[in-house]
Amino acid sequence: MAVAFSPDGKQLVSGTLGGEIQMWDGSTYRLLGALTGPYSPTIRLDYDPAGNQIASAHRDGTVRLWDARTRVISNTLSGGHSSAVWDVDFSPDGLRLASGSEDGTAIVWDAISGRSVLTLPVTSQVHGVAFNRDGRLLATASQDGVARVWDLGTERVVFSDTHSSALNGVAFSLEENLLAVAGQDRAVTLWQLDDPRRPVARLGNSHTDTVTSVDFSSDGKRLLSTDAAGMAIIWNVSNVTDIIEMARLKGHQQQIFSAVFDQAGMRLATASYDQHLKLWSVAAHHGWIYDLVFDPKNRDRLVTASADGTAKVWSFHEGRLALLNTLRHGAEVRRAVFSPDGKQIATGGKDGSLRTWDAGSGELLQTFEKGHAKEINSITFSHDGTRIATASYDGRAGLWDAQSGRLIQFLEEGRAGMNDVAFSMDDRLLATASDDKTARLWRVDTGELVHTLTGHGASVERVAFSPDGSTLATASTDKTARLWDPITATAIYTFTDHTDRIFGLAYDPTGRRLATAGNDGRVFVYDTATRERLEELPAQREAYGVAFSPDSKYILFVGKGDDIGIQALAVEDLAAQAHGRLTRGWRPEECKEYLDMEKCPLGAAQQ
Repeated sequence: MAVAFSPDGKQLVSGTLGGEIQMWDGSTYRLLGALTGPYSPTIRLDYDPAGNQIASAHRDGTVRLWDARTRVISNTLSGGHSSAVWDVDFSPDGLRLASGSEDGTAIVWDAISGRSVLTLPVTSQVHGVAFNRDGRLLATASQDGVARVWDLGTERVVFSDTHSSALNGVAFSLEENLLAVAGQDRAVTLWQLDDPRRPVARLGNSHTDTVTSVDFSSDGKRLLSTDAAGMAIIWNVSNVTDIIEMARLKGHQQQIFSAVFDQAGMRLATASYDQHLKLWSVAAHHGWIYDLVFDPKNRDRLVTASADGTAKVWSFHEGRLALLNTLRHGAEVRRAVFSPDGKQIATGGKDGSLRTWDAGSGELLQTFEKGHAKEINSITFSHDGTRIATASYDGRAGLWDAQSGRLIQFLEEGRAGMNDVAFSMDDRLLATASDDKTARLWRVDTGELVHTLTGHGASVERVAFSPDGSTLATASTDKTARLWDPITATAIYTFTDHTDRIFGLAYDPTGRRLATAGNDGRVFVYDTATRERLEELPAQREAYGVAFSPDSKYILFVGKGDDIGIQALAVEDLAAQAHGRLTRGWRPEECKEYLDMEKCPLGAAQQ
């Protein structure tokens, strides 16, 4: 099995050992058609950097070039190899193509004319080939256990790395001058070719079987390695002195033969001998993601806040994310939110600073006057957009003029750190969550403390008003979430399903459902009227933030990892649940918006 993404991510091609090569739509994953022509079993595929040509490597010793638009063969590079071609790689400028073969040679071809330009005598089966970032060097990985780096100008080996067993994969980072080598010793070795006296890292304790392939993300910050046991591992290599295993992808039953990132680094594809091609949603950030919030005005947009010092703006459509902008706050970003009109984004960081940005261009608009002495944990805009509230570990909640950046007042009661803030729907009250096991309600105009909500047995991490303002929800490290009457300050109900601390809390747009996310790696969805648990979603890792999509069709969660979990919710179940709650007939626009149905369910009256 072989797989490759087009540079723009709009297409991908896959090939099988049966020889068939198929092209797929990169957004809908609909089959577009097959690459038509005579071919033997397909071993590797690669797009040129412009996306105009596709190279395929075959067991019969041929390399074929395909027109990516017409899907027909434009050239057959035959007569160079005498047996199976195991790998192909286009040079960064797209003018040359390298191929490595079972016959013990690596060949560099002119990608325009199809003529052989250079043959490198490796003298052992070549399983992997890779150009470096300027195309002057070519790395080969071979059966004899040696990784070689060739200077294509002099045709000489300028670097070699010898292993005790066969090597299967080799890759260059096109941003950093890193070389990754992998093989039967179950390890990945990283070399910095600017100073190749010793490897900078050896990743040898994670794979349990032969490492079959390696690939860098386009920004060079992540490395993908796969093995014969069917597992893929993503590594954070942005700091080679502290390489972190970010994720293990377990889904194949047999050896993964080929695996690649897309150009944006948001997806990867794995192809296995089990005859399955799998697509994975991967890193959105290069650090833990603390929260995600949808734009209340533009329903197909959201922002994420991360420990990598950035907030990122994404488009979201039918369960798919696309990066729109990166806001470089600098320090860890604990929370990022849109203004009610969707024109601005506010970010708060570990450095205690509050900043606003143009939501469209990503331009920094304003850094607010320094107010908090410690990190800002939470930010929210008032519903009329005139004020911003912050919560900080310095034990205070701040109220700010959203336009001028002027501090209006601090709200404080004791010295316990504050974790979250939320405005009531009429902007008259502000709810705060505190490390002293309480939530509080304050009058916004005077700063007067109205109520202290007690009952949690540990720190309160999140507060959220229901969309109609009738209920306040809280989430705590005591493993519970609670519903409160904000008028009487009395507890209504306690949810106790989590087995570890709860950090994520969100109502859906209708207020009919409440989601919680916790350190136990689970996300629960509840009916807010019956308190029934509707769904349990495995987040796989500690979850810090959760949100419903504005159309209520998806739930998204983030946490101790760099990716965004996206889970589709069952529309049929939602329709039945919503119909059971509705006390009047459905309106057509409601059926379309909330249930994604052109015809209203269950024969309800159309008003």
